[in-house]
Amino acid sequence: MSEVDRDLVKISEKEFITLKDGVKLATRIWLPYNACESQQVAAVFEFLPYGKRDGTTCRDEITYQHFAKHGYAGVRVDMRGYGESTGLALDEYVKQEQDDALECIEWITCRPWCNGRVGMMGISWGGFNSLQVAARQPEALKAIIAVCFTDDRFADDIHYKGGAMLSDNVKWAMCMALVNSLPPDPLVSDDWLANWINRLSHLGPAAETWLQNQTRGDYYKQGSICEDYTKVQVPSLLIGGYADGYTNSVQRTFDNIQCPKRAIVGPWVHLYPHLATPGPLWGFCTEAVNWWDHWLKDPQVQCDGDKFITYIQRNVPVPCPAEVEGRWVENPRSTKQTFYLSEGTLSNNCQGDSVIDICSSEVCGQQIITHFPTSLSTISMEQSPDDKLSCIFDTPPFEAEVDYVGRPSVTLLLASDKPVANVFLRLCVVSADQSRMVAYTGVNLNMTDDFSSVVKMQVGVFKKVTAKLDFIGESVKIGQRLRLSLSTSCFPMFIPNPEHTTVSLDLSGCCLDMPLLTSATPLAEAIPVVTDCKRNPVSINKPASYQRTTKTNDSGELVVTTTDTSGEIIFLEHGLVTERASEYTDTISPDDPTTARLHAVEKLCWSRGDDWKVNVHCKLDFTMDRECFHTHETRVAEYNGEVVFTRSYESHVQRNGH
Repeated sequence: MSEVDRDLVKISEKEFITLKDGVKLATRIWLPYNACESQQVAAVFEFLPYGKRDGTTCRDEITYQHFAKHGYAGVRVDMRGYGESTGLALDEYVKQEQDDALECIEWITCRPWCNGRVGMMGISWGGFNSLQVAARQPEALKAIIAVCFTDDRFADDIHYKGGAMLSDNVKWAMCMALVNSLPPDPLVSDDWLANWINRLSHLGPAAETWLQNQTRGDYYKQGSICEDYTKVQVPSLLIGGYADGYTNSVQRTFDNIQCPKRAIVGPWVHLYPHLATPGPLWGFCTEAVNWWDHWLKDPQVQCDGDKFITYIQRNVPVPCPAEVEGRWVENPRSTKQTFYLSEGTLSNNCQGDSVIDICSSEVCGQQIITHFPTSLSTISMEQSPDDKLSCIFDTPPFEAEVDYVGRPSVTLLLASDKPVANVFLRLCVVSADQSRMVAYTGVNLNMTDDFSSVVKMQVGVFKKVTAKLDFIGESVKIGQRLRLSLSTSCFPMFIPNPEHTTVSLDLSGCCLDMPLLTSATPLAEAIPVVTDCKRNPVSINKPASYQRTTKTNDSGELVVTTTDTSGEIIFLEHGLVTERASEYTDTISPDDPTTARLHAVEKLCWSRGDDWKVNVHCKLDFTMDRECFHTHETRVAEYNGEVVFTRSYESHVQRNGH
């Protein structure tokens, strides 16, 4: 074993896991310095498509060095077709991925340093597959930690929200197109060039499969543990953040799995809670070690299981600060507080009786930035510009401070002048000078309640719908108001309706149900952030940057351009230099949804010294008409200035209720 001393931690990247079909998966292993056949330890396993030598290096070093110093092996594995692993990537969350994970767990238990007990963890993709693998019930898997995950791949992922198609259905496909196109590192893989070209040759159009699957069918049921929560039988620590797009899954999974469990929801974006923003942060490494100590090492070690811990935010300004005011509580209990929609108001006792027509400009929605923010700059902006383009309903100013914890619910009685229609809901806390969004959703009027099939609207016929908004923990101060905003567009967050649509709202059947907090135990103290990692694994040559601009072009169209760069990063252990840049441009006319289009570019450069340099360039144009979605994609790979692969793809996918 090739070892590097990290204050009594052994680190190795030399071992590969050979699967039954011959595919070899690359590993990085952190071991306690004294781990051996006579002093075996439990292992923590993480399984990702993001390369362990570049994509997750910084957080891995912090987390797994801490675990190793507390008596646990860390085993980080690149999935097939990614990083230095052989084989070909298929799609996200396929059964093959879970099968491979089961083989990895078996391999880990057979290591001479392993005592046969394994935990699995991860954030986002790694949180998804930790739960998915737990549902397969491998004997050696004794506990999991899932962060920023979903239990329902259709209802709460980057594809759909409320049955309405998110633009991330296409944008995330482009991100993954770049990840899928990266080469193995030649320092680890002797035949890296042949493997790289083989990977590229087997890739198809990035977004086609996701665009084709427009209802909750077998594609999304596979890998959604909500199909049968009882299959998850190992202790599960569940973590999420209000600023992330996956918060709903924490409460829903906690309420439904029947095993030891613990949940923590803070104010965070889509990052681990010791690395996230905004604060206050949570000591994830300490929290995780406590969890592993109880379930992998010694059940006598105290572990506060079956607790739901959440942060109640208070008086949060826009833009969001680095630290959010509020308080931690345990096991909150809420009851329903109903507000009725009347003409422009939300009232406790006055139900409206009129019919209101809503026909928003197609540019409404531009203040929402992304489904899963990863920084303060990507959290949604002040909402007043979109409120002005929406139909709004406000409470009177609050006369006493009120806390809400849970998922608000909205019941609406709606009719449409078109057979295909979506409406979009935003819940905001309004102060004298700002409107801050705390929850939102789309509502696809053409879907059955379980999203399994499409039933087109009968034009002019009213339909009762109930939609759940995002999980919140929010304190509304004296003088603040709640605002419910309804619109027929939310661009560029959602794919627009096929036609410019007017929906009619019958107020006699409409209400907002808020989760009014009735009891909660104050948390004595949060777990502080500590780290044992004294070595920064990277050096930054150029800083990262992010910019989002909006303008109106000469044709009167809204143009939203987002540029994001990683900066130039040097990985000190092996000398790899990486730089990534992306640019996404969304365009739409105010009165014609079929003008909506996306131009996306993803670029990456890897180099080492003067004699090894690769470039990957992915480009996508996404357009639509009333009947179809259209994509045109190009992918180019270069090695030392010469093109080694280039291919173009086109797809045309029929719209089905979207």
